[in-house]
Amino acid sequence: MQPELPIALAKGYCSGSQRARVMTEPWVAAQAYCPACGGDLMRYTANKPVADFFCPSCAADYELKSKKGRFVTKAADGAYDTMISRINGQNAPSFFFLGHDGVRVHTFFTVPAHYFTPDIIEKRRPLQPTAKRAGWVGCNILLRQIPASGRIYYIRHGEEQSRQQVMESYEATSFLKNTASSQLRGWLLDVMCCIEKLGKKEFILDDLYRFESYLAALHPKNRHICPKIRQQLQYLRDMGYLSFLSRGKYRLNLPGW
Repeated sequence: MQPELPIALAKGYCSGSQRARVMTEPWVAAQAYCPACGGDLMRYTANKPVADFFCPSCAADYELKSKKGRFVTKAADGAYDTMISRINGQNAPSFFFLGHDGVRVHTFFTVPAHYFTPDIIEKRRPLQPTAKRAGWVGCNILLRQIPASGRIYYIRHGEEQSRQQVMESYEATSFLKNTASSQLRGWLLDVMCCIEKLGKKEFILDDLYRFESYLAALHPKNRHICPKIRQQLQYLRDMGYLSFLSRGKYRLNLPGW
């Protein structure tokens, strides 16, 4: 990947958002590839709801979010109702997040569609009555609630990751696509976040039990948190995300961990 943005395309544009769009979208079209199948990406026509690119080989949709600087806790997105509808309909796009300094790309990663649940979409306040689109309600993507394994980097800290690394990282959690219910997927993602917060490749069951109150706050209707944790660990083990080492002891199988 060449990190330089095509800054010549932004000549004549005054708006910062327009300059970013005319530089970053062609960059992705020329440099990126589908993390699921490795295929080339095609651009949708302008104003396609919740998608900018698609993969002709596997029909995956991608929306691009770009920013001068870095993505930290959240990223602004489009209409709230549209996003929630696509997530609940299992038609959510994957996302590309591109960080740049105005000239070069220093961060570029994707979050696959199967990491999206309604819980990570924050509803913004409606626009004021005096606004051009009065009453319109947008949303934010809460990046802090996505497990680290859901950020699949092409470029990180200015360094490109190999195509093999990108596709292996995608494949490692692709089992989430088969979890039809966003509620069940939400539980899996929350437990995955807790596992990653431990910061170690091998852990014991008691390590995760320390997150009981945290998970109870996220799922107040569930009164059996510890059995639910064990259930998620069993599923993650069956999917190859974890290995069972001995009674109450597990190993994380993610690439690079």
